[in-house]
Amino acid sequence: MHFSKVLAFILFLSCSCFKILKAQESAAKRPYSISYKQGLGFIIPHREVMQSLSQQHTYRQEVRFEKQGLGQKDWHARFNFPRISFSLTNYRLQDPSSIGEVWALSSGLSFDFVKTRLFRLNLSTHCGLGYIEKPFDPTDNYQNIAIGSQFNIYGFVQTEAYFRLSERLELGLGASFSHFSNNGFKVPNLGYNLPHALSSLSYSFGEKIPQKKERYDSVEEKQALWNIRVGAGLNESYPIGGPKYLASQISLSRSKRLTPSTSIGGGLDVFYNPAQRASLSVDSIYINNGVENMQIGFSLYHQLHFGRFGLITQLGAYLKTEQEDWGRTYQIILISHKLSSSLTAVAGLKTHQATAEYFMLGLQYNFSRNE
Repeated sequence: MHFSKVLAFILFLSCSCFKILKAQESAAKRPYSISYKQGLGFIIPHREVMQSLSQQHTYRQEVRFEKQGLGQKDWHARFNFPRISFSLTNYRLQDPSSIGEVWALSSGLSFDFVKTRLFRLNLSTHCGLGYIEKPFDPTDNYQNIAIGSQFNIYGFVQTEAYFRLSERLELGLGASFSHFSNNGFKVPNLGYNLPHALSSLSYSFGEKIPQKKERYDSVEEKQALWNIRVGAGLNESYPIGGPKYLASQISLSRSKRLTPSTSIGGGLDVFYNPAQRASLSVDSIYINNGVENMQIGFSLYHQLHFGRFGLITQLGAYLKTEQEDWGRTYQIILISHKLSSSLTAVAGLKTHQATAEYFMLGLQYNFSRNE
């Protein structure tokens, strides 16, 4: 299963659970923490051509800064007071000659499932930007068949059990699953999937601040609303070294805010990606660059709300498509940021099962009931 769908499902499941969990902790907390994490793992060979990369151990080192949510925002209490975190992470193979140094900058949320005076069980989800020193090159580095670009989308899911050693110091043991992919920006784009076993030390600091327990559970908009979203991204198809194509989409949907934390919706999606036409021509399937190259689908989606930010997970089925190799279903994962009451910026990716098609940026306009 594609990493983005795994991340979205786990985050959705965890946030649903937090609605019924009660914090078992003191009313005052130190607002900041810094931790060092190290891990041992490997690259999953999800394609046969990646077998040589999977025969080596990978080493993971992460430095993380976290800020504890203490109720300053309404959504903190709804999600059991998560931590907002920022990480710098390094990955290295035993023999780095084919990949070189791998670095990643990421940010995300960290949630406590269980917490007692001496123990807590935590889940973290991050996304950000990854850098691979030695991407694929047909002349100089054909061994790295997995990724063709230096800069990539990066994300991880991590779970840890923390044991309190002192009032400020914690020991952590856990596991992580990380993913690197350029989301179709440059081929090859098989991506890296890296599981690791982890250990960590975490130090909390700052003057203790009382935690606000109040929850503000009013729904901003109780009526269902119409939305229109436009987005675009760059997509490259085989053969290697070919041109990049501008892929675009427009969606018309109807959404309803069910709770302060969640919305649901559904609508019609229209996609146009010239890379589809180029990909089909490699298999001697020729379509015109007009209506035949257009894809039309219907989708349902769910959105989690974290103040002005949100996570949208969308599942759709094609009503019209010429690219049968991609299957009849598609998935869209988006991070949203509310710019105003009507306008929202979105960024994310469109995928087909285990294959990312492209990364998109876009805008969504929400029609008020008075329009």
